[in-house]
Amino acid sequence: MADITDPNRLLPGEQTSISSGNLEDVKHWVSVYAELVDFKDALLDEIHNQGEQVSDEGRAELANDEKLLQAEAARLKRRLEYWQGVLAKRQ
Repeated sequence: MADITDPNRLLPGEQTSISSGNLEDVKHWVSVYAELVDFKDALLDEIHNQGEQVSDEGRAELANDEKLLQAEAARLKRRLEYWQGVLAKRQ
């Protein structure tokens, strides 16, 4: 099982697509990562929007959640940039 905190973790099936170089696979991963980046960004926005409604004690926990989500969002953005670069070279 992959370590979910690994900043270089790939999604299931992604390594096979890296090896294959199939254009449809490349487009698939651009789409998947774009979707995940949007989702994580929405979660981070929600923390900001709702954070003021949480008790002081709860805000400390939200700050930890935010750090984790920011690290995960950064990983996803790196993977999206990777796949966008592969796609740009293919077109």
